[in-house]
Amino acid sequence: MLPDPLSYSGIYCPTRSLFQVFKDACPKDAICKLDIVFDDIPERYYKPSEDLRQFHSVKTGRGPFAEGWRETQRPIMCSYKMVAVSFEVYGFQTRVEHWVHKNIRDILLIG
Repeated sequence: MLPDPLSYSGIYCPTRSLFQVFKDACPKDAICKLDIVFDDIPERYYKPSEDLRQFHSVKTGRGPFAEGWRETQRPIMCSYKMVAVSFEVYGFQTRVEHWVHKNIRDILLIG
């Protein structure tokens, strides 16, 4: 069972992922993993000073990130986001739902 689509509530799952909590409502092919380093972001939001492929942290010594960075870098922070879109208008449903999911993905990448 999903939360009400018009409300937001935080769910804290220290030992389980959000997808295990809502396993009946989450189809396997709907999971989208984001790579904050190598996934393309919209050009209008790109800033060379924030590009993780070029950034090096003096404080932690990490970076710049290379291909396969998730296997070599520790610690890694993991964040689960579940987005449920339901737009039930004949002729527009699929198009609007895809548009919302694409924009949510861009928002999560831009941060």
